Amino acid sequence: MVIVPSCRQRLTEMLLCAAAIVLLPAAGSFAQDDPAQLNPAQMEAARLFQQINWTRGPATAPIGSRAEITLPEGFMITDRAGSQLWNQLTQNPPDGTIATLMPTSDDLSWFLCFEFDEVGYVKDDEKDELDADAILEAMQEGTEQSNQYRRSQGWTAIHVAGWVYPPSYDETTNNLYWATRLTSDDGDENANYSTRLLGRRGVMQVTLVCGVEEMPTVVPQVQEMLRTGFQFNSGEKYAEWRDGDKLATYGLTGLITGGAVVAAAKTGLLARLGLVLAKAGKAIFAVIAVILGGIYRLFGGGRAEE
Repeated sequence: MVIVPSCRQRLTEMLLCAAAIVLLPAAGSFAQDDPAQLNPAQMEAARLFQQINWTRGPATAPIGSRAEITLPEGFMITDRAGSQLWNQLTQNPPDGTIATLMPTSDDLSWFLCFEFDEVGYVKDDEKDELDADAILEAMQEGTEQSNQYRRSQGWTAIHVAGWVYPPSYDETTNNLYWATRLTSDDGDENANYSTRLLGRRGVMQVTLVCGVEEMPTVVPQVQEMLRTGFQFNSGEKYAEWRDGDKLATYGLTGLITGGAVVAAAKTGLLARLGLVLAKAGKAIFAVIAVILGGIYRLFGGGRAEE
């Protein structure tokens, strides 16, 4: 989803207001500010933000009912209810987000969204055969085909310009991650950074929303936090799979090109990537185009109907 200019300005104002609140030592201190200096949209943003129940690090917090994460100092996380308030504040529809994580000492220039996709156990037997060139070509073809539809609707065309980080799988943690660089016909350039944390009964989808210029700094923080702080609960770990458990219908390549996109489309996750960030003031363009394009024909034909 690409936010139109009129929405960009309004959402930027709301996020700027929310960013200021994050930096306050306590939500109650906002009441000491002069309300006359805030417009109605900013007041509404402040009201919504103060309703969110944040767990601040250092702490260990649950992520849904299947996992938990250890937060270092300087970060905070909210649960499903708080994530839906965050959706409302950022003008996104309700979705399947079960946790939202962000820094406490930054200006809301990035945040993480967590969703769990109960697709079953995803085999990692493709770990040594991930063809980055072929995957990128498939994503580009699907996106360009769907741009025909986008243009017919008067929407800005988006393009997958290449990898920021090609697909990589960590066999020790069972984490799959990648990042694509996206451009649009109106000159915007941003990136999508995605992580898939494999579990016994499905995949935890973790999406980083940030600007391209911030990725060299933010991505290492996110990777380290997920590597050392995230874990599935007992009985939910990837290594605890047993015969008879549900198997996913696709592997690691499918997580990148098809399966995860289908799951995300059902819950609205990709729409959330059209957010405007307060710092950059630009849209983070999701590759929602692959849903409308021919990517499924390139990777197995009937999967789109499934």
